[in-house]
Amino acid sequence: MAQAVSLERIDSPGQLRRFVALPRRLHAGAPGFVSPLDLEQLDRLDRKRNPWFRRAEFAAWMAWRDGKPVGRVSAQVDRLPAAAAGPPAGSFGFFDAEDDDVVAESLLGKAEAWLRERHVATVIGPLNPSINTECGVVVDSFEAAPMILMPWTPPYLPALLERSGYRKGHDLLAYRLELDRVAGSPLEKMRDVRAGARLATRAVDLSRLDTEAAILVDLFNDAWHDNYGFAPLTVAELAHAVRSLRPFVIGECGTIVELDGRPIAFALVVPNLAELYAPLDGRILPFGWLRLLFGALRRRYEWGRVVMLGVRREYHHSVLAAAASSAIVARFRDMGRRYGIRHIELSWVLEDNRPLRRMAEVLGATAYRKYRLYEKTLPPHWGEVT
Repeated sequence: MAQAVSLERIDSPGQLRRFVALPRRLHAGAPGFVSPLDLEQLDRLDRKRNPWFRRAEFAAWMAWRDGKPVGRVSAQVDRLPAAAAGPPAGSFGFFDAEDDDVVAESLLGKAEAWLRERHVATVIGPLNPSINTECGVVVDSFEAAPMILMPWTPPYLPALLERSGYRKGHDLLAYRLELDRVAGSPLEKMRDVRAGARLATRAVDLSRLDTEAAILVDLFNDAWHDNYGFAPLTVAELAHAVRSLRPFVIGECGTIVELDGRPIAFALVVPNLAELYAPLDGRILPFGWLRLLFGALRRRYEWGRVVMLGVRREYHHSVLAAAASSAIVARFRDMGRRYGIRHIELSWVLEDNRPLRRMAEVLGATAYRKYRLYEKTLPPHWGEVT
């Protein structure tokens, strides 16, 4: 008879390394699974290096049975969102487990108890560890090519969450844009309208990262303020993320659109590094770093991913939004020609964000993968949990 599940709180560097490595133990050989780089995951969870930890509380656990790790989960409370007068924003993340209800309920129950102690009323997730980093559970297209900063989860995970009392919150869509098919689309012609004549585009200047990050953060927080699950981004967080990717970032990764000299729209594209690290099984030692270095120097990728995109709210329903989007896509095409990028992933897009979905589809992009955020209402906290 199998032993009961025991939970281990993650506190030490060694425990964190085991926490990060667990997915490849559980899913090695599964169709579509590519182990993320341990180095990137450890950097994301480094409380000293990652500025996100200045705004949030975080805890993580691993589940063990018969001496083997069988699951993991985190819980986090973000203290920064604007609705400070209400309950804190609580979430779970990094959820992974064997297809076993006892394991799942043990892990999620522990995360929920921790959140209840902090007066969280509704939990959403998974967020790894925030909605601005990596989030959602895959619900279709499990064998699609892996994408940087987008999760892979096993097909049974949605049912596991639902049996633990979670319900659908929102679906997030990933769109695929073929760069060689963009020319001549209706939106492409928007650059010729009179309003578009006042627009200018420029590349983000990475030599002035802090200054440029401030512009991008201002645009992002304004553009996405009213969206589901919105959590404001800080300049320090964006600068940290870009610096972490700096050896792999290509010159035209960022575009800012200005109206009469004022920034009103932007996009930030990163090459799909999963193409480089897919064969490494998450580890760069002893020789994996050579592959990454060669790939960084060669700078040829099949895919790019739009990790940030936005237009100021005051222009959301104007011709300027379409003109700015068209100008951004034109720069995507220029970048694609220079670096061999054939496909752009636009992700993620909320299922009920009709204006953005319509604009993507006018360009010829197609939704090809779906992720889901789950929610659960927590009962009031009546005592301390050890």
